[in-house]
Amino acid sequence: MNLAHYGLYFSAAQLETARTHAQGAPFASAWHYLRGHQPPGVVAALWGGLRWKLLDSADSAAIGAEIGLRSIEPALMDGLALIDAVRQTVMLAHAFELTRDFPGFGAADQARWRDGFWERVAQLNTKVFEPRIHEQCWLLLLNLAAGIVLERAPIIEEACAAFQRIIAEQVSPRGYIESAVMGKDGGAMYRQIASASALALMAEAAAQIGIDLWGYQVRGVAVTTTAVYPIYYFYTTEKWKWDAGYPVEDVQALFREFGGYLEMVARRMSALGTTPSRDIQVVLSDLRPIFDAYGGGLTTLTHALPEKKRRGLFG
Repeated sequence: MNLAHYGLYFSAAQLETARTHAQGAPFASAWHYLRGHQPPGVVAALWGGLRWKLLDSADSAAIGAEIGLRSIEPALMDGLALIDAVRQTVMLAHAFELTRDFPGFGAADQARWRDGFWERVAQLNTKVFEPRIHEQCWLLLLNLAAGIVLERAPIIEEACAAFQRIIAEQVSPRGYIESAVMGKDGGAMYRQIASASALALMAEAAAQIGIDLWGYQVRGVAVTTTAVYPIYYFYTTEKWKWDAGYPVEDVQALFREFGGYLEMVARRMSALGTTPSRDIQVVLSDLRPIFDAYGGGLTTLTHALPEKKRRGLFG
């Protein structure tokens, strides 16, 4: 287990790829986005960490660390729905990992942050008696993040084992998670995407510390099976049977907000020797540059693969 504390979801080598291919697709637009935007509120903690790692911006790191320290107070979760509080806490964990090597983020402040974070994690794990599947998946991601940030191997192992149970017991060979899509209440697509994104984020975070959840399979079913399932409804929902008359615009809006994990899926499918389908590449081209504040950040910049140059007529 390699707890490098570079960031929850990526390595220095991935950022070097983004720098090497900065002028090419799909990185150029993502670099422009990083330099030209400044998200408001608590998301600025993540932005500061990203700009520190990618642009060596000490000013951004200082702002990110300050906002992260101020925002981790458990009382600030009051009034948030469970899923929103968990997502925000996972995002703050990623921001912390990005800035913990910033010299201006002192040991005492980091200790205060970790104390507040652990209190948040403890509260969120007991907030509801029986969380729904998408909430369960995000709580597992939170616990995995907590194990990594706080260097607690038993928490990591328990979260990974729970991940494997979900893949083995709840993911259909077709890709859907039955407990997510059932109900005909209009929320099936949201729950499927939310569940799949949390599982993909878990697999990517585990990969950064040397644990292979991407490759875990049961009868051919893996996390990629459920991760790609919703993309086939990005342009049409005629065959979406879980909610009647579901607007395709709503599917696209969900992916624009929560689609950061797709860059990770495409990258890992390639690394596993499974060529990412043309379908996921088409969807990615419509979404890029992807910034998913609670799903990894600016994942087009950190996880995309360089696009191959098209050959001319004579090679």
